[in-house]
Amino acid sequence: MIFSVIIPIYNVEKYLRCCVDSVLAENFADYEMILVDDGSPDGCGKICDEYAGKYPHIKVIHKENGGLSDARNAGIRAAKGDYLIFLDSDDYWADTNRSKTAGGGILFDLQQLADKKVDLILHPSSLNYRDIPKGADFSDNDFVRHFETLVEGRYYIANAWTKIVRREIIIKNNLFFPKGYIHEDFPYSLQLARFVKTFAFYDNPFYQYRVLGSSISHNVKYKNFSDMLAHLDRGVDFLVENRNSPIYGGLQKFVFDNIGYLRSISVRLYFSKNIIVVYRKYFSFKEKCRKIFGAKAIRPVFIGKTAFIIGLPILRLFVPPMLYPAIKAVYQKFFSE
Repeated sequence: MIFSVIIPIYNVEKYLRCCVDSVLAENFADYEMILVDDGSPDGCGKICDEYAGKYPHIKVIHKENGGLSDARNAGIRAAKGDYLIFLDSDDYWADTNRSKTAGGGILFDLQQLADKKVDLILHPSSLNYRDIPKGADFSDNDFVRHFETLVEGRYYIANAWTKIVRREIIIKNNLFFPKGYIHEDFPYSLQLARFVKTFAFYDNPFYQYRVLGSSISHNVKYKNFSDMLAHLDRGVDFLVENRNSPIYGGLQKFVFDNIGYLRSISVRLYFSKNIIVVYRKYFSFKEKCRKIFGAKAIRPVFIGKTAFIIGLPILRLFVPPMLYPAIKAVYQKFFSE
């Protein structure tokens, strides 16, 4: 069996049929679809069983709710395919190349790349479509050689669903998603890069990312900050541990590019009851990054203390701008360790 399509499912009854049907539309036989019902409270479990009853290549796992990472891990352990494909249950596939490939399709095209026995197949999505620049040549399939270019061009990004990976690499190196955390794609992709030797690029943004107001990335809470900070903090330690790696330059850029996301989370927590903790941890991490990347490099990706304090709602709502310097001094003293 060539492919295992792993779909973690929780509270997406409205979108699940669209997701599953988009894969079933493929004119391809040598794959399995694993539906992981992560204790969904709606009708998703029944829908999964309905599909499994109709299609022998669909497997269903019913489990207690453990989060996205735990659901993906359950799918990985049950998978039998040579390659693992991740598809979130509120997203779907749409083949933009179908008219160009007579009798083919997404999985047919991917099979041609899988036949080369590469470790990793990268593909864009509707969220991050990137044309391969003129002059770029990935034909040697050398991941180590091209990794830094892949990171710089945003071909290699954190999202797990932009990567089709040899199952053997995941199992052999214990590359499971960290249970209990959100933003789990970042540490997974960071660790994965160390073990990939060969790759191919499938220039087809077939993965359709659906932006929902209820998604984790759009409902920012303190856990978004604390989990992402934990991942990035370990990521910086990971860089120190892998200074001699042949892909160190790419790893450094990958970690650095994701630090900016922490800034966007932080400024959206100004009304949080944990804002003092956010302030302390954010600037403690900034100091750690300064030692690794240098003060000049981190300046554009971190918000400054002055901007952070001036942006706090108590200042914006109740204090005239002329008093900002005095209030700033009070806040700095109050927030200090």
